[in-house]
Amino acid sequence: MPDIVQSSEVIFSIGAESRKEVDTFIQKVEFAGGSIFGKPSEIDGWMYGAGFADLDGRH
Repeated sequence: MPDIVQSSEVIFSIGAESRKEVDTFIQKVEFAGGSIFGKPSEIDGWMYGAGFADLDGRH
């Protein structure tokens, strides 16, 4: 397993049809044991999103 402190990461974007879909996805991440580092919110006045990390802490 790579050292997540000293290695690169890749960011994936997952599209959603609605804010509700984003909120539901984030709830599923939390239920599965992931951690939320960016609560669902509006960004730049047009985009609604959130950020999360998997069980190993990868964003």
